[in-house]
Amino acid sequence: MDIPTCGTVKSKIEALRKTLKQEDELLREKEKMPAGSKAHNGKLAVQGNKVKALEEDNVALKKKVAPLIRDFSRVELVVTEVEERQAHSQKIDSMDKETQTSELPW
Repeated sequence: MDIPTCGTVKSKIEALRKTLKQEDELLREKEKMPAGSKAHNGKLAVQGNKVKALEEDNVALKKKVAPLIRDFSRVELVVTEVEERQAHSQKIDSMDKETQTSELPW
């Protein structure tokens, strides 16, 4: 299985977060509606159905986001490890150069 790149995972997570935020705003609007008005107004009832569908989509999206977040965490760990190895390697190279250029007392 290919590990997705950090950028790919980030963009997918950001897109899902944006969708979740929009759905959360719609859910908050639903909570502000008086309970009795939904039953008397057909338009509000339709909106209520849309919100219910969005709630279901929200749950599905959260299930999709969870593995992406895990993948992103793994990618971050790999990137951090590679960066640490590069820094260590550069440090060793620098020390080798210092050793090669320094004069040894004879």
